[in-house]
Amino acid sequence: MSDPFWIPQPPTGPCVVWTGALSPSGYGVTTHNGKRRRAHRVVYERAHGTIPPGLQIDHLCRNRACVNVAHLEAVTPRENVRRSLAPAAFNARKTHCKRGHPFDEGNTVPQIRKGRVIGRDCRICARARSRRNQRTERHRLYIRAWRAERRAKGLAAS
Repeated sequence: MSDPFWIPQPPTGPCVVWTGALSPSGYGVTTHNGKRRRAHRVVYERAHGTIPPGLQIDHLCRNRACVNVAHLEAVTPRENVRRSLAPAAFNARKTHCKRGHPFDEGNTVPQIRKGRVIGRDCRICARARSRRNQRTERHRLYIRAWRAERRAKGLAAS
């Protein structure tokens, strides 16, 4: 069996597109040393050595089927997401909130759900939202007390 990584591939633009099997998500897949592996990872390891722990291989060309070594770079998962076209990356690149306040060190707070950081929030907008919610809750409690008082007096709550 010939080595598919060293057969000259016809370039499609600047990319070298994997002509073997593709995963459902569009990455080239192959069997290497008896294991099913993603082709771009095998190509990167042949050119640069072992991928450092905690790093991922980023396709600089954004083409998942590309195995051109010049288009592959080992990066942190955070950097890989930041470079992507995913909604999380789009939000991470924002420099201001939707009301125009800057996302800087003093005006940014983490959004936490179920003990996990899921995003970031503008401190000014978060404070205003909290005040609105407190006013709404105080009003709700006031109405509840008012209705209970009217019921206690035997009057119908309107």
